[in-house]
This record gives sequence, C-alpha cells and structure tokens, in this order.
Amino acid sequence: MRRHPTTSRYSKKKNKSGRNRNVKFSIGLIMIGIMAIVGFFIYRFLTSPPIIELNEEPRVSKEVWMAFLPRDSLHFRILNFTEISKTDEGFKLFKDKIVLQFANPPLNISANEVDWACEIELSESIIVNILLLNSESAQRFEKMLSSSCGLMYEEYLNVTIWNILSIYENQVFNSNLALLNNYLFYSGYSNVGIKKILTILLKNTYEFYEDQDIRLAYYLAVRNKNFLSLSLTKFTPMEELNISWQLSSLRYDGSELVKTDVYIMENQEHAIKSFFTTKKMFFVNADRAWITDKFIIAEFHYPVSELKTIIMGM
Repeated sequence: MRRHPTTSRYSKKKNKSGRNRNVKFSIGLIMIGIMAIVGFFIYRFLTSPPIIELNEEPRVSKEVWMAFLPRDSLHFRILNFTEISKTDEGFKLFKDKIVLQFANPPLNISANEVDWACEIELSESIIVNILLLNSESAQRFEKMLSSSCGLMYEEYLNVTIWNILSIYENQVFNSNLALLNNYLFYSGYSNVGIKKILTILLKNTYEFYEDQDIRLAYYLAVRNKNFLSLSLTKFTPMEELNISWQLSSLRYDGSELVKTDVYIMENQEHAIKSFFTTKKMFFVNADRAWITDKFIIAEFHYPVSELKTIIMGM
C-alpha cells in the first residue's frame, strides 16, 4: 500500500528530532560529568591543606640550653636577651629592668647582665628559672653568696643549693638558688626542681635534642636563625586533635616580628584530617599555614611594637 507523502516526511522529521534530543542529552551528561569532576578537584583544592615537602636535610646543632630541658617538662620558654636587646623595642623593654631581686643576700640581677633566661615548668607546682649570666655578674654574685652569713645550703652533685630570701611584688619569700659556672638556677619554695635539672645537665643527656620529633619541630620553627623567644608546650590529649606538643619561635627579620607555631601530630594523615579543626581552634588568624611531614605549621607577622605582648603569650 502506498504511504501518504506527508506521513513519511513527518516520520523522518520525528526521527531526526529524536536523534538530536539524544545527542543533546548525551552531551549534557558529558558536560555534567566534566563539571562534577572539575568541581570535585576544586573542592579538594579548597578543602585540602597545603603540603610542603621538606627537601633539605634538617641539621640542628646542639645548643647549650638544650642540655637543661627534661623530656617530661610541661612547658618551657627561653628569652634570648642578647637578641631581644638588638631591637629598639627590646632595648627599651629590658634596659635596666630588674629580673631577680633578693633580700638576703641583698642583690639584684638586671636584664643587661643576662645573655638568656629559661623558664621550665616541671609540674603545676614546680618551676625552675635558669639564667646565663655574664662572667662579671656571675663572679660578683658568687662572692656575695660566699660572704653572706647564716644562709642555709645543701650540697647536691658537688653543687651548692642555697636557701635564700627573694623579693617579688614587694613580698619576701623563701626560695632556692644554685650557681654552676655562669648559670644561675632559681626556684621558689622547693629545691626538687633544681636537683632534677642538675641531674640531667651533669649526665649530659640532651633530652630535648635526642627527641627526634621535637628536634625536627625546632628546625621547622627556627630554620637555623636566631630567635628572640622559644617555647615548648605539652598538650593534654584532645579527642578531635591528638596534638602532642606545640613548639613556637619568635624571630625578628629586620622590619617585623615573625612567630611560627609548630604542632606535632601523630602522623601526616592525622595532620591532614585535623588541619582545619586545629586552625579554627589555634591559628585562625595566621598569615599562612601548611603541613610538613607530621607537623602543622602556622606563621604570623606582627609589628615590633607588639614584642612584649607576643613574648608574654608564648
């Protein structure tokens, strides 16, 4: 039977239209797929923390102050008076400032007599301060101790630990003090902390240096440059983070202060997983932050006028 010409043309148009729709639908699916893939990589880029590989061999020399730090310290902070005084703000801040004041023997120690000072928190109730004095000040102080009458003392590992009277905020209280070479050890109330520091010092164990994680964190924070202040804080276990330590350094680059915080994590996978939570809690205002190895690193920049505030917060 002969088909009507109109019907035949309509069928061809319909088939052609159907094929066009199929082609457009396929192209649409392909475009959606491409957009989904691009979106995924953009999302990964925006939500994945930057990772910077450590390309150089980290070389950390044994510094004298490292010999004083027990591995089980809760916190320590070092003030590099020599470097701090090189800045105008630091010079004004510490010029002729009294660091320690004693009632018996009657003697003051000022900041310009100190090369560096270290505060070590061994427990919630035991804090030991160590000051590296210049030779002249150390000799003067030793003579004052030797010539003072009625001071109680104890010998420990051939080092004399004196019981003295200190003045703090116009109040007098008992404290303990020892001198070894040019190092002054000072602690309130009990001499237990001084004994512990002397023990690890005279054993020459360098517990800070021998801890590989802390040594590498120190390298990442300082990069073998002089620091104004350095601190290390032990973290209590936190369910969402599992940070073991935070090591912070403060440097002066000639125009501003650069503070670097290094968080020691369990491993790199955990550092990546908890990066943004850690950022939200501890360094949301950092100028930049990244991951190297198992460490999360945050960097801040401050004007030199904020020197005192930054140091006191470390």
